[in-house]
Amino acid sequence: MNLDHVKRFVYVVNAGSLTSAARKLGVPKSSLSRQMNLLEQELSTKLMIRGSRQLELTEAGELLFNQAQDLILGLDEVEDNIAHLITQPSGTLRVQTPSEFMSDEIAQLAVEFAQNYPKIQLCLNQYPGAVPSPGDMDITIVNHDFQLAFNDLIARPLMSIPQSLYCSPHCAQGTPNIEFDALSQKQLITQPGEQYWYFREQNNRLSIPVNGRLILNSPEMRIIAAIRGMGIAKLPDYLVQHAVKHGSLIKVRTSLPVWAETVTLLYKHRQPPRKIQVFIEFVQNFIGRMQSRL
Repeated sequence: MNLDHVKRFVYVVNAGSLTSAARKLGVPKSSLSRQMNLLEQELSTKLMIRGSRQLELTEAGELLFNQAQDLILGLDEVEDNIAHLITQPSGTLRVQTPSEFMSDEIAQLAVEFAQNYPKIQLCLNQYPGAVPSPGDMDITIVNHDFQLAFNDLIARPLMSIPQSLYCSPHCAQGTPNIEFDALSQKQLITQPGEQYWYFREQNNRLSIPVNGRLILNSPEMRIIAAIRGMGIAKLPDYLVQHAVKHGSLIKVRTSLPVWAETVTLLYKHRQPPRKIQVFIEFVQNFIGRMQSRL
């Protein structure tokens, strides 16, 4: 059985008539009709009744269409996937990511991406503190617990990172409980540009103004400062597991839970170039593997 003839048969049935299918395919109707005749000769049976105003299939035609349609769609998808594989994306890809966010993991991501896409030149830049303007960057990765202000960009959330308040046992003075609205009176360790800490009340985000005695842009530095008794720090839970296990830090329990951080990917185009598409897909898969280890 000629597969091209079967594909044309499926197309004719979906188009509703030989005339409509020929017009959409840009081929003469006589050529399409000849292919249908050849297919019927191959199968030794009539597949369609041509005399009627609307396309009418015989029982054999119905059987062929029902069983061939999914197969043809599957083959088209395989053809597209192979084309994508052969046509490797290329060019320069500029990405910026927060310096305080999982530097080791981001470095591993960059290496694996470069190995998988050798024709893409990946330029990865880390930024400290507040989220910079995307500028000429293709992609900006943001780690945030606040509402993003970039309304002209596409925002794709990647993962949620639970976080809590932590301090040294000495700093807690045996009572690691505090009303969240009393935090502004406490000695705090914050990060650059941080004016509020956010808490969850059901689905509402409540903000408390904060003013850090120490302002440190690295979570590792904030951990050390908290261990040394310099105040209360807001930290991702996964980063402090070792310190909590060994009693260097304790969780400060508040009347409302701390709002989790979200890792979001920002880019400019609703239909981005192929190099950006493959990076987004790669990061999503990488994040999925990473989450299973956190």
